[in-house]
Parts: sequence; structure tokens; C-alpha cells
Amino acid sequence: MRFNCLIISFLMGCGDFHKPPSEAKSAIKKEVFDPQKSVYRPMIEEPRYVGGGVLHLFQEGVDPDYWDIPKSAFQCRGSKMNSVKKIAGKEVEDCCGMHEETDPIDPLILEFLNRFQNTYQKRLTVLIGWRCPKHEAYIESKESYQAKNKTVVKLEGVNREELKFMLEKILLPNERLEIYTTGFSLDDKDLWGESQSVLVAYR
Repeated sequence: MRFNCLIISFLMGCGDFHKPPSEAKSAIKKEVFDPQKSVYRPMIEEPRYVGGGVLHLFQEGVDPDYWDIPKSAFQCRGSKMNSVKKIAGKEVEDCCGMHEETDPIDPLILEFLNRFQNTYQKRLTVLIGWRCPKHEAYIESKESYQAKNKTVVKLEGVNREELKFMLEKILLPNERLEIYTTGFSLDDKDLWGESQSVLVAYR
């Protein structure tokens, strides 16, 4: 009789073992866990684009100078990290790349490129701005960019002919700027994207 009671108790215990718990329990404090009371919520991002087949970026909260190119983008690209070179039998060092030039490019060119970025809401990459004489000697440049009257830029994903068309489209009447797709060179060996770049300069 006692043996039968033990078997019945064992079977009842097995039944409880396979029965799924009705409520989730914390492994630490054994309290009931309610997902609705949890402080963690999935992050839902505010939609940034709206409208039919065209995507329009919301403009709320964008600073007036959001699309302006910083003047530092036109600074000399020299660096003391570049190793000493021998040119015509003489050792030549690169410049430090940190200069006190407050206006490394003509303000009219800067205003024009800022207008481009504001109009198309796309960011240009400045490949060449102002260069100091020491850096130009170090890279053996074929032409000088010391006068601050020209700059080389590119737009990612756009070839130079398309970029020239986009730039010319926003030129104002009597604005004395010219956009060139040929007739200039990139001397810095670390620059890339020649097929996309254009020269913006005074006529």
C-alpha cells in the first residue's frame, strides 16, 4: 500500500514538472515580471521624409549655416607626417599644414559653393583650396593655388560634366566665376576622384 502511494506521489510530481508556469518570474527576486510596466520601450524614430513619390526632408530645426562649408576645408593640406623628399639634390620637408590664414579662399567663391550646397542640399568635397609655398614646393605642383582665387571640388556619385551643369545652373547674372572640367591637375598623390572633380575659379 505504501509503495502504491509513493508511485502516485511521483506521478503527480512529474505532472507539475511539465506544466508551464502561468507567469514569468524574475530569476533574481522571484517577483512577477510585467512587460507593460517595464521602463524599456522600443525606440520609434520620427519619420524624416514625407510626400508622394518625392522625398522632402523636414527643415525644422536646421541651423541657417547648416549647409555652409567651413573655412578649414580650404586650408593647406601639408603635414609633418610626410617624409622628407629629395628634389634636385636638395632635401625638402612638407609644411605643418597648420597656418594662420583666416580666409584660405576668396569669400565670393565660398559664398557660391555654400549657395550650391543650400540649393541642392548636398555636400561637396574640397580637394584643393589654398596652398602655402612650402607645400607646393614639396608636392612639386604644376600650378599655384596661393592666390586663393580657385578651388577644386567634387560631388560624390556625380561625374564632372554633371557637376559643372549643376554649378552653372545657380550662377547669378554677372557673377565672375568659371567652372572648368579640364585644364587643371591634382598634384597631391593622396587625392582621388579626378574623374569627378571640377575647378571653380575667377574668369
